[in-house]
Amino acid sequence: MIQFCETTKKFMLSNATISYIIGVDAQGVLTHEYFGKAIRSVSKLGAMPEMTRNWEVQPIGDLDNLRNYSLGTVNQEFPTFGSGDFRQSALKVRFGHGGVNCDLRYDSYEILSEKHQLTTLPCAHAEEMGETLMIKLVDEVEQLEVKLYYSIYGEQPIISRSVEVVNASSQAIEIQKCLSASLDFTHGTFDFIHLNGAWGRERHIIRETIKPGAKRLASNRGITSHNQAAFIALLERDTNEFSGHVYGMQLMYSGNHVEIVEQDHYRNIRAQIGIGDDHFNWVLQPGECFEAPEAILTFSEHGLNGMSQNFHRFIENNVIPPQFNQALRPILVNNWEGTYFDFNEAKIIEMMDTACELGVDLFVLDDGWFGKRNSDNVSLGDWTVNREKLPNGLEKIAKHAEANGLMFGIWIEPEMVSIDSDLYRKHPDWVLNGYQKPLSPSRNQHILDFSRPEVVDYVFNLLKGSFANITLSYIKWDMNRNLSQVYSHYLLAGQQGEVPHRYVLGMYELAQRIRNEWPHLLIEGCSGGGGRFDLGVLSYAPQIWASDNTDAVERIKIQYGTSIIAPPSTMGAHVSAVPNHQTNRVTTLAHRANVAYGGLLGYELDITQLTDDEKACMKQQIAFYRKYQSVLQFGTFYRLLSPFDDDNEAAWMSINDDQSVAIVSYFVNQVEVSFPLRKLYPVGLLPEKLYKIESTDGKQQFEAYGDELMAIGFYVFPQLESDYSSRVYVIEMIEA
Repeated sequence: MIQFCETTKKFMLSNATISYIIGVDAQGVLTHEYFGKAIRSVSKLGAMPEMTRNWEVQPIGDLDNLRNYSLGTVNQEFPTFGSGDFRQSALKVRFGHGGVNCDLRYDSYEILSEKHQLTTLPCAHAEEMGETLMIKLVDEVEQLEVKLYYSIYGEQPIISRSVEVVNASSQAIEIQKCLSASLDFTHGTFDFIHLNGAWGRERHIIRETIKPGAKRLASNRGITSHNQAAFIALLERDTNEFSGHVYGMQLMYSGNHVEIVEQDHYRNIRAQIGIGDDHFNWVLQPGECFEAPEAILTFSEHGLNGMSQNFHRFIENNVIPPQFNQALRPILVNNWEGTYFDFNEAKIIEMMDTACELGVDLFVLDDGWFGKRNSDNVSLGDWTVNREKLPNGLEKIAKHAEANGLMFGIWIEPEMVSIDSDLYRKHPDWVLNGYQKPLSPSRNQHILDFSRPEVVDYVFNLLKGSFANITLSYIKWDMNRNLSQVYSHYLLAGQQGEVPHRYVLGMYELAQRIRNEWPHLLIEGCSGGGGRFDLGVLSYAPQIWASDNTDAVERIKIQYGTSIIAPPSTMGAHVSAVPNHQTNRVTTLAHRANVAYGGLLGYELDITQLTDDEKACMKQQIAFYRKYQSVLQFGTFYRLLSPFDDDNEAAWMSINDDQSVAIVSYFVNQVEVSFPLRKLYPVGLLPEKLYKIESTDGKQQFEAYGDELMAIGFYVFPQLESDYSSRVYVIEMIEA
């Protein structure tokens, strides 16, 4: 899969689906030559012609012979600041003498017969065959070494990239910027897409035309954020969901991040992704190494659906903990929107009994079970049971769940602390805060300094003690604020720029220790909903609560947008009460479930208040979901109609691997007079096979061959008759 040609000085990573080509030019600069559809061999076609460009800067070397060469016009793999390339850099270093001119040249390479594993950060694993190319670059004057790692995974259309910076000098240096991947393009006219939003409105799809200049997207909030996903994709102008070339990049990281798309004055395009550099500097002592997070790159010639499916398969096979790959997730009931803080032991047991009656798998006890937690302004950090609410501790309700065939789960927010807590009164110095400034609260809470190892130790040991005597199947790990006043009393003044990254490393350390202590524990990530939906979290938690907004209408866009970067098997999606607690909107129970089928079905309401008809409806929903759960969670997912193109309609589908069963879901927000007829065109069916199509509402039933369905489509008829309505179709192959 990885080859090096000594004659042409070119590296080629290739499999049946993609190829990635890197060159070493005559000046020893590492050049980017190709990323895209698989090719058989490599020649000199990818090398850029050398030509004189006025007002460009020649690099260090034989100046008389380099008038036609400038780093500002070369497609580079890892551009540095101060080298004469005035485009966006991937690396900026301040050396011990104060200078920032970094001149990296090729030194050596190594081909590894396995996937390279990072030591301080989560990274992709390779249960299937993987290979890694390591290319070493050096700045000989500054004695700086940079190792670039490129991994390829069997026949998957994925390249992962990571970076190590090694200080081989005798003086400390300061890394001011270190991105994980940089891609240069000289061909094509591109748009790019990114996922933007806010709390309760996460990951909306934004498509923009690339124009001259640099477009910078970022989160400076200490977490991935509700506002900007750690993702960008470049796509040719005529690309749609099903056709066209797409280049996607995701960052396996859960903190500040940046994505940059730049078109220079020669119409070359540079796309980059990595740790955000607005509040980042890392002091690297002699002999020390710094690791940048892993970036995941993919190419699709089958449009945006193809890119997403590449990411989906890779996440399921190579990102989430292996024990959860293809493992059906439990259908759960969470008490939060049903009770908020107002519950006691009797109420929880009553809800468990009803959950058992409905046929769910898991009961989750949310916020309010610990300390004196009767509101959101107290007791975070005091992870011992609230005996006023639960006089018999967690043991009583956990055993009640087990006795009734339910798994038991619990909510935690381990990174936070309340001022009114025993932990804060004992350790006020364990809180991130502005130096000698008053604390800045958010949601009545503050941030523990996870850059301090003793803080991580304390939280882990407290949680371990609280859960020692119960059988715990699930944890919902929440994180309900952005990082502000990012100052640590643990670090020196010159290291304060390290705090945001060290905080993330501490969070990963706690996650790994929890993972090691309870290997089969299902962790669901959460950060005020979808504020930390990223590959870093998915490395420990195979599912993430997609949004605190449980309104079915809003969830269509949220889940549709999230599917750009992650599969349905990672998206927590609950049926909640109406009027909805975020939008005050009323939708039918059927519509709420139809939307939730597009993720991991759960219920979040006071189920003890359900009518008999509502219980009967929920039982049917659970039975349907359980019957087709493997298709909905792990089938190949296609987006059919975008709610971002037409705010009134949306559709998606999943189909299993042998193409015998597909589920198509169609949604309408508002019914109109003389509403146009809508056709749906399922994809991925076997053309020669006969299928039975039946809607779950009983309104449509017919048979057709796969080629008919895909080419001619079928009408949604009778049309939907009310606002906020939907129809789900089951397409099943008829055995010959």
